[in-house]
Amino acid sequence: MLQRMDVRTALAALPEKRIHPARRIAAWMARFSILDEPPTSETTSDYRKPASRPATRRIASDSRHALVAKLRFDRVGILRIRILLSTIDSELFVDDTETVRLTVGRSVGKTFEAFDTYFDDGSCLMTWIATPALAAKKFTDDMGHTGTGDFARDLLAHRTAVAVRSATGGTALRLADLDSHIAVGQHYMLHEIPLSLAWRYVLSLVLVSAFALATLVKIVLGLAHSH
Repeated sequence: MLQRMDVRTALAALPEKRIHPARRIAAWMARFSILDEPPTSETTSDYRKPASRPATRRIASDSRHALVAKLRFDRVGILRIRILLSTIDSELFVDDTETVRLTVGRSVGKTFEAFDTYFDDGSCLMTWIATPALAAKKFTDDMGHTGTGDFARDLLAHRTAVAVRSATGGTALRLADLDSHIAVGQHYMLHEIPLSLAWRYVLSLVLVSAFALATLVKIVLGLAHSH
């Protein structure tokens, strides 16, 4: 039988460990916000947008909504992650165990899909259905297993991997609401994100900062010469 645990309880119980500087910077850059959530949500959060209206946005197609409803997935809402100049919007669903999450995301105008499950040791199992646009194979391999592209087959493979992991002592985390999704997202950025991706974010910060500094110097010098 699948064992489940509350996200906050599990993350609070994790032992402290050394955080790689690149991951720390990437996590500092990441900004989470809630764009949309079901009207039944009773939780309050600083991440909610005042202008957000319940169930008004969609990323997944109508056919995908119909399929996940048939497979007993519930829609949780839409979460935005902004890291410097890049923005990822994700429509999130969880199955009837509240442990298998389906993410239908959009970045650079393209959609991607993945199943993932978090465990009480902070680790994550991920199965890609459709990978992000412009993503290198190493990036997707580092983050998880690439599936076949067949939704039902990849879901079965993911659930099998979760069952194997649970049988060896892993306890899956419940992702019942968007605040839980934000909590695991922040944990992932700080502890689990592939270093190759973390360094990419650090490099982008350096380049944007250098450009901003050069622009400022140019403006100051221009003002000095004008006088």
